[in-house]
Amino acid sequence: MARKLFHNILRINVAETYVPYQSLESKQMLYEILEQPNNFLDSLKRYSSSLTAQMTYGWRTPSNQDPKMKLMFESLDEYMRLNRAGFAALADFFPILRILPAFLMPTKAAAAKCYEDQKGLFLGHWNEAKSAIRDGTANPCQAVDLAKLQYKEGFSDEEAAFL
Repeated sequence: MARKLFHNILRINVAETYVPYQSLESKQMLYEILEQPNNFLDSLKRYSSSLTAQMTYGWRTPSNQDPKMKLMFESLDEYMRLNRAGFAALADFFPILRILPAFLMPTKAAAAKCYEDQKGLFLGHWNEAKSAIRDGTANPCQAVDLAKLQYKEGFSDEEAAFL
């Protein structure tokens, strides 16, 4: 199902609608680099975050102090930290580890918390996008197309949020 949805959402004619977003974010990034060249990496981080948020949800992150951007990066950092711990690879190789209780596998409890945190974060963004769609204030983004497909295909908000 996910592959079919991605195919519908990422067609070339749809991708062309995001060119103005790329132009806007590129211009802001260049301005930031000219004004504060020592914050080059922060400018790249804001650029990629804002472009992704615009294409996915229809909103942008105009500064590195944006709370939505900070939450997204904190969530990503925790996810990456857990992946580096190696439990997921071990559990894939030794499936018996999956049934161990969380008190024996602290990484398992941390992963469950990370999932719940990400679910709340992504559902919040998804619900915000759906509200904008209902209000008629949504910018062109993947969430708009996904909401149409959700109505047609009947998948849950949680599935949509993680897509």
